[in-house]
Order: sequence, then structure tokens, then C-alpha cells
Amino acid sequence: MQQSQLSVPQRIAAKLLRQREQNRDRCVRLTWIMRRLVREQGRRLTAQGRIDAPDDLFHLTLGVLIDPPEGVRETVARRKAEREKLKQLHMPPIFAEKWQAAEVLKPLGAGEKLGGIGICGGKVVGRARIVEPHTIDDVEPGEIMIAHVTDIGYTALFGHVAAVVTDIGGVMSHAAVVAREFGVACVVDTQVAASRIPDGALVEVDGSAGTITVLEVGSADQAALVSNPG
Repeated sequence: MQQSQLSVPQRIAAKLLRQREQNRDRCVRLTWIMRRLVREQGRRLTAQGRIDAPDDLFHLTLGVLIDPPEGVRETVARRKAEREKLKQLHMPPIFAEKWQAAEVLKPLGAGEKLGGIGICGGKVVGRARIVEPHTIDDVEPGEIMIAHVTDIGYTALFGHVAAVVTDIGGVMSHAAVVAREFGVACVVDTQVAASRIPDGALVEVDGSAGTITVLEVGSADQAALVSNPG
């Protein structure tokens, strides 16, 4: 449909959708630049013996990372320990003001399944790959990409994976929109896929029914298996 044939609300929605993706792109690019700058400063401070590793700077605030004060190692160690503690908590998908950690459920076994919103049709079988920003480079062609959420930084992977599964998102989320553009089987809004599906498990994704079924638990290093869409 041409832009001139759209109603006013449709044109506004289309414009806002483009702006959302453009803003995400700018944010990802700026964050990448800032992280490179911080790592370079970290390498210099490590060479001077003032910190133990370049990434230690990510545990400091902007006001002190240029010239860390005395006792910075203790600060970094304390914040690392706090971060590890917080990593064990699972935030609920929706909350207002106060919140309690969500229950941590055990990993799924063979024959068990999760449900979500089916975005693109077809059944696909492949090895699950739990993907986070720092593990994007580990994804192999034909694997099932499972992520808490995706943004523009994940877009290139949609052309290589067999299917995409996310914890959160709706029919207009980044994962849903890009999956439709690539014609990749996709299920969103599973809530817990990234924490309950074992990395490397052989799974079946049904983009029509909105389900993910664990066929067998295996190693993430095993070769991906992809079936023809059903």
C-alpha cells in the first residue's frame, strides 16, 4: 500500500515506527563508540598498573573513570560482587514501582514445551543458541536464536538463523518485524525461553502455533539441524 493510501493514524504509526528503529540504531551505535573509548582508557590504566583489567572501568561512574582515585580496586571488587548477586535475580516481565524477583524455574526437559505469540509460520528444528550481546559472535548458521529481547544490533543474525525466539515482545516488536521481513520462523513473548531452554538443546519452533518444544537436550557445539518449513 502506498503512503498516500494510508489513513492519518496509519501514517502517524508508520512514522513513529521508523523513528523508533532509527533511535534504537543511534543508541546502539553511540553505545558501541563509548564502550570502545572506555576500553581504550582501561588498557592505558591497566598498563600503568592502576587497575587490573580494562573492563574494570565499566564498574566505575563517568566522574571517576578518567582518573580513578585511590582504592579503586576495592570499589571495583565490591561492585563486581554486587553485580554477580543481582544476576541471580530474575525480574518479572511487568511491574509497577516495587517488584519482587520472579521465580526461577528449572530448565525444560525432552518433550516439554513453551508457548508464546506465533509471528511467522512454519516448523523448524535446530539447536538452541542462547544469545546475549556478548555472545552474538557464537551464533552458527541454522541455529535457533533465543534471546531475552532483540534490537537492531541483532538484525544481521536473522539472515543466518533458522528461527528466532524471545522472552518479551509483541507483534510489532523488533524481533517480530524483522522476522517477517526475513521470512524466519519466530515466536515472541515466551517470558522464560532464554532461561528455561538449555543452550544446545534440539528444539522445534512452530511459528504458526507459537510453541517451542524441546526434542532432546544436547551440546551447543553440536551441528544445527534444520527441517523444511511445514
